[in-house]
Amino acid sequence: DKDWSFKRSYSVSEQNWTEIKFLIKYLETWRWSKILKNMSVWETINIIWPYWDFVLKDSENKKIFIASWTWLSPIYNMILNLKWEKTLIFWTRIEDDLFYIENLKKIPNLTTNIFLSRAEKLPENTENIKYFKRIEWETLMKENIITNDKNTEFYICWNALLKESLTDFLTKNWYNNIYSEEF
Repeated sequence: DKDWSFKRSYSVSEQNWTEIKFLIKYLETWRWSKILKNMSVWETINIIWPYWDFVLKDSENKKIFIASWTWLSPIYNMILNLKWEKTLIFWTRIEDDLFYIENLKKIPNLTTNIFLSRAEKLPENTENIKYFKRIEWETLMKENIITNDKNTEFYICWNALLKESLTDFLTKNWYNNIYSEEF
């Protein structure tokens, strides 16, 4: 921009040989949002090739993906390419914060559990999307959203403190296959 160049970290939500898509939260007051708003179609942005440290393990273990907000991006990329049964735990504050819901509905073999921590009223549950008010890990285990299978793989993309708290909870309950993206 007119001030200076700077770097931002974004995870790839979809990719093929000629195109890379990102999920970017747009807030009017953010510098990067202001730049995006003033860009023209076909204007160039220099990028460094994505860092692929957060990679889906090649196993048939049950997989549970946990994300909030735009941290859904690398999770979305993984669940798009996974053919067998998978579970998503996705958190935002209110229903207006949700995005990509129609895309998630189209993914085969995906059960989505959405938590809206500040919602006054929850949306109606559908065939493959269930809505909840608060995330309580013990309740998720009791309701079998988090399975008792200790080989289950967890892919977490969340803020550092919540990721640490969840990892502690899972390891105390004898889960060892816990992976997360590091920026």
